[in-house]
Amino acid sequence: PPIRYLSAEVISAVMPPIEETLRLAAKTMEALATAAAAELPSKIGIHPRPEGSFAHAMPAHLRGADPSGAEDLVGMKWIAGFPTNNTQGLSALSAIVVLNDPRTGAPIAVLDGGPITAARTAAVSGVAIRLFAPPTRDRAVRAAILGAGVQGRSHLPVLGHLLSGVEVAIFDRHPERSAALAERARGIAGIGRAEIAPTARAAVESADVVLTAASFGP
Repeated sequence: PPIRYLSAEVISAVMPPIEETLRLAAKTMEALATAAAAELPSKIGIHPRPEGSFAHAMPAHLRGADPSGAEDLVGMKWIAGFPTNNTQGLSALSAIVVLNDPRTGAPIAVLDGGPITAARTAAVSGVAIRLFAPPTRDRAVRAAILGAGVQGRSHLPVLGHLLSGVEVAIFDRHPERSAALAERARGIAGIGRAEIAPTARAAVESADVVLTAASFGP
């Protein structure tokens, strides 16, 4: 059968609502903690030049309720990280996701993995926040974000969704990135206030929730 390709633009347009991504993330984590419900082997990695670069193969299998396997999910993410890409105006991370027919193993789709990785990571953080964020009395929850890149951006809607009125302190080694993310945060539903922290310590010292979303490289 033909293999369908879904670009980053298409993936972003059809991404499910936040509550649905949180439900799917929780379902996946529960499956990983349940015997025979999922298979997630250790990453297979290579480390090409330049120093600090990597490429990881991440296969996964989620079992569905149908004994025939028709509802199973089978696929793999192939993700590469090259810390010097910023000198060429490229993202440090790039990824594709390959989906296979669970009944035949035939590849059926190749998806740009960038938006999926961003949404999935934020959703997993959201599951933890929903379960473990400390209660506060008579004030808004305070959150710190360390790193103002892709992951910093993807976590903002999740914070606003789960912690209505949250006050966000942002730190990045590049002040202009902190400023851009703070400006973006002020337009996200559910975020009460966003400010730039001068240091990582200042961002976290009064935070109830801390998100580490720092990238690597210079």
